Amino acid sequence: MRSVDLSGLPRDARHFIAWNQSEGFDVPFQYDDQQGLLTILRVGKGNHGEAVLDIRYAGRIIPAVPASSVKHCILGRILQTRHFDFVTSLGQRFADARRDYTIIDQRRGRLKSNPRMTQREVLILCSRCSAKTWMAEERVLPPKSCACGRCRYSPLSGKRSIAQTDRWMIPFFPGGEDEARQYTRGQNKKLRFRCPYCGNVREKAIAIATLHHTHSIGCACSWSVGRSFPHRLIKSVLDYLGIHYIQEASRKELPWAQSFSYDFYLPDFGVILEAHGKQHYEEGTGYFKNTLKKNKVNDAQKRKLALDHGIAAERYLEINCKKSETEAIKADLLRSSLSQILKCQYGPWRNTSASAGI
Repeated sequence: MRSVDLSGLPRDARHFIAWNQSEGFDVPFQYDDQQGLLTILRVGKGNHGEAVLDIRYAGRIIPAVPASSVKHCILGRILQTRHFDFVTSLGQRFADARRDYTIIDQRRGRLKSNPRMTQREVLILCSRCSAKTWMAEERVLPPKSCACGRCRYSPLSGKRSIAQTDRWMIPFFPGGEDEARQYTRGQNKKLRFRCPYCGNVREKAIAIATLHHTHSIGCACSWSVGRSFPHRLIKSVLDYLGIHYIQEASRKELPWAQSFSYDFYLPDFGVILEAHGKQHYEEGTGYFKNTLKKNKVNDAQKRKLALDHGIAAERYLEINCKKSETEAIKADLLRSSLSQILKCQYGPWRNTSASAGI
């Protein structure tokens, strides 16, 4: 039988227990084959405003006991019926297909959520990357992936790294490909990424998964703000190939352009590249509702205007960017005549595009 007698504690106007007025009061209890009195020495507040008590029992003072534990007769910590010894031992090794580390030290560490309470912690030495990491003992016990924060998401743990799955992300890592090999695209670890356009390292860290989803780190440079992912991707390819281009070419560069502007103009090749997003192929919603017809009319007018002023039909390229994804844009670039136009001077387009990370 387990029970506590709270009838002797002071109550507030709503007949709830007034814990803040309970200092010095005794609480009788029955816990299996043990019974006695718990003396409330001090009452404080936890991180979330809950009442925490300093309890005296059997000549010992137990700090920071949640009042809810006393109320619901959860007294294992007070009565020392809970097991506080380490389950693991020094030199113990955990090795399987997903982890390989050895426990080299043990300690009782303070909880971040409540510094007055402690937990069992162990220092592990990872055999894969030689990293040493302190963590709660219970984290190393289940047969999960490697608990080492350094190699947990590396290819060695059975997962494919960013360098294998999403090479377009490599320029965002200050350490380049070597650093990208340490992580996967879905990891929530926050890093300070580098803008591949201006080279500045972002002061605020963001999650790797966020970068993979948004294709941007939110840099304030002119090439990051207001530019869509397809535009930034095509720009990266042209920069990698060393091709001179003019973005948003208008009447300043093309006197015949009237009020239009063209996404990319390659003057050395007489090529115009237009990156057409989803709004050029299907009706939008909200602010973009009923804009499909207008977009198609504008596209036709821009094309006719360019062809009437010397741009060859096979050099006016409309790239399908309906899916704002690297592989989809890459596939349409390879299907276009751009590879044939550039092949003679810049080598096979397929090999070059693979090197550029698209």
